Amino acid sequence: MKINNQDIKGVIFDLDGTLLDSCGIWHDIDVEFFKMHNLELPSDYSKEIAHLGLKNAAQYTKKDLIL
Repeated sequence: MKINNQDIKGVIFDLDGTLLDSCGIWHDIDVEFFKMHNLELPSDYSKEIAHLGLKNAAQYTKKDLIL
């Protein structure tokens, strides 16, 4: 495919938040993770980790909720 006379071999399109909403899936993953570790999922957990990104959310969970 050519765009502006340049060969394009692939396109990356982030459709989460535009065509799909994965928030429900991430909540289900959180519920299952806490259940597997016999922990109670805090009611404000999603709010606390929403801005952190995956790595920092994992660190927060491990440091502040598990250990």
